[in-house]
Order: sequence, then C-alpha cells, then structure tokens
Amino acid sequence: MYNSAEDNTGIGLEIKEAGGVMTVKKASYHEAKYKIKIPNNADVKVEIMDWNKSDLDIKDISGELEIIGKSSDIKLTNVTGPIVSNTVNGNTEVIFTKVNQSKPCHISTINGFVDVTMPADTKAKLSMSTFHGDMYSDLDIKFATNEKSDGLKQLTRNVSGATINGGGVEMNIKSINGDLYLRKK
Repeated sequence: MYNSAEDNTGIGLEIKEAGGVMTVKKASYHEAKYKIKIPNNADVKVEIMDWNKSDLDIKDISGELEIIGKSSDIKLTNVTGPIVSNTVNGNTEVIFTKVNQSKPCHISTINGFVDVTMPADTKAKLSMSTFHGDMYSDLDIKFATNEKSDGLKQLTRNVSGATINGGGVEMNIKSINGDLYLRKK
C-alpha cells in the first residue's frame, strides 16, 4: 500500500484494474485499517513502502504470495504458498495448511523473528540462518553432516541442505536480528 495515490473510493484508497490485475493503493496519510476480501486462489502481491508501522494479516489464500514491507509485522494464516516475504523491521508468522511443492518459499526479516508452522508430513529442503538469534524446531529435521574425522560436528547459525521427510520444496528462512521457529502443525 502506498501513500501517493488519488482516492477514488471515498475511504482513502485508490483502486484500479487493468489486464486482470487489481491494484489497491493507500491514498491517505491518515492511519486506517482495511479489510479486503479476494478469491482464496488469487495470487497476491503486497508492497508496504512507508516506514510507519503497517501490519499485514492475510488469511485463507492458496495462491502465490509476495510480500515486501519496511516496518511491518506480517501474519499469513492458512496459506499454501509459494511465498516470498521480506520485511526490514518486523516479525513474520506463517501458518501453512499445506506447503505447495511447485516453487520455493523465501521468508526473511532483518529485525524480527520468523515463525513458520507447517504440517508434520511436509517434504522440504531447508536453508535457515540467523546472525543474532537462535533456531528452534519440533520437526524431524535431517541435517547435512559437517562431521570431522575426530567425530565432532560443526554447529553454526546457518543450516543448509537439511531435509524434512526426505526433502522437497526449498524453504529459505532468514533473520539477521531475531530467532527462527519451525513448528509442526
């Protein structure tokens, strides 16, 4: 949502449609909350370009999701993906009903935690990293071994090549300053 549009709705939004794509832009600098209903199989792209705290809550979508935020807590509930979600200052929570295996998922934030919940039978190949944070999971993750000849294993804040249920779609989950949670549903 942008703050540089002309209000054509009377509620502080500019809504335009062209080529089967609907564009919704914030046309007011006033704080407001909007609830927009769309078909659950729609592909959704949201850009929150202001630095004011603008949280986003998306529910019950089975299409592709692309989210870009600057200072936004992002909550995606009952989604299937694929998901590309990036925010600078904010937490990201994702609850999958199932994980679409057609395209990779990339979920990242610079300052905040990332919390992903997925069905226990999800097949995925993981890449996870945090610089100032910890990683937690209750899923049965098989880690690529970094075992040295003396039997010691290298432990880092970066996980790559790990798999869940034998591997599947790529899941990239990152935070610079925050914890990562990978939970089973």
